[in-house]
Amino acid sequence: GTLTLDGTIPAGAYVLRTVIVNVTGFTGDTSAVLIVGDGTDTDRYNTSTLNVFADVAAIDGGAVSGTAVHTASKQPVLTITSGADFTSVAAGALTVKIFYLL
Repeated sequence: GTLTLDGTIPAGAYVLRTVIVNVTGFTGDTSAVLIVGDGTDTDRYNTSTLNVFADVAAIDGGAVSGTAVHTASKQPVLTITSGADFTSVAAGALTVKIFYLL
């Protein structure tokens, strides 16, 4: 499943890090992982897939894997992939925080 966030990262921003907080596990299948991208680069804002299958207070997204400097504004896109089929996912919630300098 994918979700484009409402907010934008403005042109000229330098992205420092992504942190995922308040994870209520995406249950109902055998796994669930998250990547945070910008619609073109699917994992621009994190280093590797982030496990969101279990409840956890915070997950460090690691270093930005794409270009940190924004020449144009971008809306972050979340992609969660489950073990078999995303329609098997019965529950889940999280908050994404993307830290940047402007």
